[in-house]
Amino acid sequence: MTSATITDKIATIVPTAHLPEIAHHTRFMALVHLLQDSTYFDFYKARVDEGRYVILDNSTVELGEPWPMDSYLEEALRLGASEILLPDWLHNRSRTMNAAAEGLVLIRKSRYRGSVMGVPQGSTQREWAECLKDMLTLGICSIGISRRYLDMFGVSRYFACVIADNIALDKDAYLRVHLLGSGFRPEIDVAPCLRLPYVVGVDSAMPSYYTKLGEELHVGSEAPENRVINFVSDCYDRDLLSRNIASWVELCSLP
Repeated sequence: MTSATITDKIATIVPTAHLPEIAHHTRFMALVHLLQDSTYFDFYKARVDEGRYVILDNSTVELGEPWPMDSYLEEALRLGASEILLPDWLHNRSRTMNAAAEGLVLIRKSRYRGSVMGVPQGSTQREWAECLKDMLTLGICSIGISRRYLDMFGVSRYFACVIADNIALDKDAYLRVHLLGSGFRPEIDVAPCLRLPYVVGVDSAMPSYYTKLGEELHVGSEAPENRVINFVSDCYDRDLLSRNIASWVELCSLP
């Protein structure tokens, strides 16, 4: 797999002031709670109109719970999102599956015809795998693997990706995986995964974290203490952000 192909799998999340710096990218992750801002909405709508791949995130990490499904679908239709996420609850398999099943009912009643991503949850590896099986049984073939599961699977989600692929093969189900967020040290967490043919993408605000602190992102960078970003008001050194975006893409593309 070529580096250029891997580059096309990478979505970088930045504050509204810095959206022009990622306009040339191929894959995007928009946050639903920010779409009421016209500058933010217009940027991602333009990418949709250009035929780029725009995932509309339900802002669970940012808000502590998923955006209400009915209004989330309305925003997905307004934007023309390529893909949306089913609601999930961290480490809670049963609540996640109940919410996912209810979400699928609403989606099928709506005019939305894009892709739908499920995010398996569980308090153990076994529970997580069972949740994944449940989602595949419901016909959900796009799976998001959260960075919050790094502690469960080790320093990389590679093992989680392989487990997901084995489960899909056993069920004779089609599978594609998106890595939701990045563990610090993307050269270890993300890069090996992106070389798997069924891993189609990753998103992260990592370059923004480091730039906000005035730090360079490089191989072996330690996790920054402050990971809080105000996507509405933050404005950074553009040259440093540009370098950190380039470094982030390079780290994710390492063999």
